[in-house]
Amino acid sequence: MNYLLTTTKRFAILLIACILLCFYTACNKSSDGEYNPAELSHFGFDSFPKLKDYKFLIDNFGHRIYNPDSLPFGSDVDSLFPTIKTLSSNDKITIDGQAWKDKERRDWTSGGPFELINHSENGKHKMTYQVYVNRHQVDPDSMRSYPVNATYPAYEGTQKLLVIDNYLHCFYTNSDKSLAHYQSNDGLTWSAAAAAGGLNGDLLIESLCAFQDSFYMANQEGEMFATADFITWNKTAGAYKVKALHGELKGRKHLSNNALIGIIADENGELHFARYENAWTLGDAVPADFPMSAYASVQSTTVTDVDFIVITTGLTKDGSYAQSTWSTMDGLYWARISNTASNDLLLQGASMFYYDGDLYLIGGKNEKGSYHDLYISENHGINWKLAESKVQLKAIEEGLVNAQIVTDEKYIRVFGGNEGSNKKVWQAHLNRMLFEKK
Repeated sequence: MNYLLTTTKRFAILLIACILLCFYTACNKSSDGEYNPAELSHFGFDSFPKLKDYKFLIDNFGHRIYNPDSLPFGSDVDSLFPTIKTLSSNDKITIDGQAWKDKERRDWTSGGPFELINHSENGKHKMTYQVYVNRHQVDPDSMRSYPVNATYPAYEGTQKLLVIDNYLHCFYTNSDKSLAHYQSNDGLTWSAAAAAGGLNGDLLIESLCAFQDSFYMANQEGEMFATADFITWNKTAGAYKVKALHGELKGRKHLSNNALIGIIADENGELHFARYENAWTLGDAVPADFPMSAYASVQSTTVTDVDFIVITTGLTKDGSYAQSTWSTMDGLYWARISNTASNDLLLQGASMFYYDGDLYLIGGKNEKGSYHDLYISENHGINWKLAESKVQLKAIEEGLVNAQIVTDEKYIRVFGGNEGSNKKVWQAHLNRMLFEKK
């Protein structure tokens, strides 16, 4: 029985194979004998190490050959020979009317189209392609920057910019110590918002931040105020004086709730890192070299979706320049992640931001003046280096102090930071951030 089944299966397989063979033979026969297709099966610069990984697509319907991923900016293509493979050929391949031979070099600088014609082995068929050799026309890793025609608020002193529901909100203090508030939906035209009430003292504008459904700010006297609408502010009750507010950290699953992160002075006047939920929880004592004012800070999220805050430069509690970069994930403990080796980063009023996965620092001032140099850290603040010339924001020709920066997947926007009543706005981007995604 088993032998019979096995024999039957073998016969069935043999029969199917014969049918397929007949079908294939019929499909590849024509009335004039064997059909020799003239299509290309491969085109590329395989013999050149820097270019061999750039694939060329062969579109036999559109009669095009092209590389969807452009060759690097500045690639030398004036003396290259392609590797060409065909389904069949009588070796009568021409490029722009000239006979092409294997390893024959030609100039591809124009990018095309170059007309490539191949004839089938039997000489009865031909295929004509338009070949395009695409190169980046600009350096993808260069930064372009330019001023934006905007009527930014003419603030004095320190400013704070918040982005809330796609609206921009600029805050600063008036000469009478009241809170000024302007808003914009495009960053170009700004209008004054309603006056705020309930605040007093010398406001620490840099402490203004969001927490849950409210906004918080401290004054130099250590009082903290909260609001839901920026109009009505209420002083919060608390046993401690608030010395700094750094923003909100989202709770991690099974570990903690959302919390407002800051620095408070205990009943003995000692400074502590702290987190605020409904009341303050004290953490480690603040080291003497931790930035307490005029620092640059930024908030981001790890690849495992954990919030963290980074702080660098600025002044310590005794007025010295802070020389370290610090980071926290819970607000109770801050880790010193670097010691700045360069005296170039002894700054106050610098601005920090993430863009394209890297951390940047720009501007600031010290006793020698104000600056607009851009520094970059590729490891979240552990090491800093002066950015290459091609990455510097060259449209900014003056020093920046306390500029506010907003970034997205494409652009960097710089608001204010310049001296004088005409506060400026700039925009910048790395060229490759605007390239079409393929």
